[in-house]
Amino acid sequence: MTDQRYASVWDAIEDVSEQSENMKLRASLMTALKERIARSGISQAQAAELFGVTQPRVSDLVRGKINLFGLDALVNMASAAGLHVELRVEGIDMATTEAQRRLAHEQALASTRIEGHQPSPEFLADCEAVIEGTMTRDQARAASLARALAKDKVASAAVAPVADAA
Repeated sequence: MTDQRYASVWDAIEDVSEQSENMKLRASLMTALKERIARSGISQAQAAELFGVTQPRVSDLVRGKINLFGLDALVNMASAAGLHVELRVEGIDMATTEAQRRLAHEQALASTRIEGHQPSPEFLADCEAVIEGTMTRDQARAASLARALAKDKVASAAVAPVADAA
């Protein structure tokens, strides 16, 4: 095991620190926009009009499709929604508190959910292990891949007898 710790799940899963920082900012903006929609009780169509985008775009936002949004688009939407966006840059020697790590972890998980799918307890445990430094990113990826392959093997075995019977 390694003693490496990560401030957020994005630090753990992104190979390049620039990508990690970008994902953290995008996740924060998406979370703020989703909360704005929820708190105001408006429909996606109304949110689209307010944000200056289409309803399908708001649907992608609500479903957490982070890969479909750039920082510019999210900042523009937040500004149109009446939110104040502020960027804070900290030096490398700034300490990250446990509460900040937890918040970043929760935001990342919330914004990476796939519609109709919840992360498995094993995946969540792997994220925690990477953040705590008891597992490397490569180990977490390998464990996730092994679980997926095992599930595919079980599913294939269940389908094979049905296909043979036909």
